[in-house]
Amino acid sequence: MTDRPPATTADRPGWSARAWSLAIVGYLLSFGFSIAVAVSILVGAPMEIDLPAPAALTLVLATFAIGFVVAPTALLLAHRWLYLSGTELGLRGDSLWRAIGAAGAAYLAMKLGFEVLYLFPAWPTPAPSTELWRAFVTEVHGGVVEEPLLLALPMAIMTRLGWSWPTQLLVLVVLRTPFHLYYGPQALALTLVWMAGFLLVYRQVSLLWPFMAAHLVYNLANFPPIPVLLRVGVSVAITIIGAVAVVHWIAGLRRGRRTASHPGSSA
Repeated sequence: MTDRPPATTADRPGWSARAWSLAIVGYLLSFGFSIAVAVSILVGAPMEIDLPAPAALTLVLATFAIGFVVAPTALLLAHRWLYLSGTELGLRGDSLWRAIGAAGAAYLAMKLGFEVLYLFPAWPTPAPSTELWRAFVTEVHGGVVEEPLLLALPMAIMTRLGWSWPTQLLVLVVLRTPFHLYYGPQALALTLVWMAGFLLVYRQVSLLWPFMAAHLVYNLANFPPIPVLLRVGVSVAITIIGAVAVVHWIAGLRRGRRTASHPGSSA
């Protein structure tokens, strides 16, 4: 992707409508089925696919396959059709070290969100699939599909439109909550904490891949075929990286405030 100068939305009548149409269509294609399943669990009537086993399996696989195709396609269309640059879409920019720190901080945000969720009584849900390949596809889908469609694309659109951070947070929570409703109403607490953390980190380092990496590491931390020592080691390492990055950013903000309050001072 080659960056091109971002034109103002005023130069393009209907730009906002086209942008949100792309985001919503990609969202429904990738998560519509998951939302239906999650809502059915929330209301106590889990959806049952009344099809022969091979047909049901094909349907489930198709819903995941669509997401893997839609996510990169949506970013490509955002670049070609909406003229959002690679930098705006979180595909380039910033240093490697800051990106690694962002991955750690995003991991902490996601972990904190789920720790808040676990403070609530568990919502009754059907037993998860015991087929390892299906579990693996599900976990990978989270990082590879969710972050491009639910973080990078909407943030690029909202930033171009000049929306405030509270509005950005509201949109991110609204997008992320519906297909997590199988956790029960407390899913709102999960996504509010999770997205608040993601938004804070993304405003520091607007790169997509650290959030994909953080999501993948979190999801695969309990995947049995991966050796326990490797899973634990990676989780501990990314936690430490995240803590160091957060401390570094806070220290930088404090230095910036001191400098702003004493403009005549010199280092």
